[in-house]
Amino acid sequence: RTIQLLRAAHAVGFLITIATCIFLIGTLFGFKLPFWVNGIVTAISLFPLFLQGLWSAVLDQRISGNIWRQSLILSVVGGEISMAISLLPTIPLVAAILVSGYLYVTLGLLQQKLEERLFIKTVNEYLIVAAMVLAAALYVTFK
Repeated sequence: RTIQLLRAAHAVGFLITIATCIFLIGTLFGFKLPFWVNGIVTAISLFPLFLQGLWSAVLDQRISGNIWRQSLILSVVGGEISMAISLLPTIPLVAAILVSGYLYVTLGLLQQKLEERLFIKTVNEYLIVAAMVLAAALYVTFK
């Protein structure tokens, strides 16, 4: 777990997961579907992203029940966030950035926890990013 190549692979995988989320959710919000459809499709879309992201932090041969549960809960919460965002007068890109910001923060913190590298400084950094994404999205939405 301390091999630099493995750490680089984790970083690239994390980046691809976030980019995939932005593209999926941006496309979904571009269809201008009802808020409940956005929530359901977002939850379904986020589940495999959370599942592979959490599993890659552990790298066991089998995916544990704990990772399945965490992925399910986090994807449902992401769907609820998507429903709330659907009610705001925002463009699809801003909505996608908000949902991917949620994915970034929760998946990043849980990966650090599973790798036993979660420190208060790390939590603070993720929370600062979350606050900046939220502030920028609200500014763009309500300016």
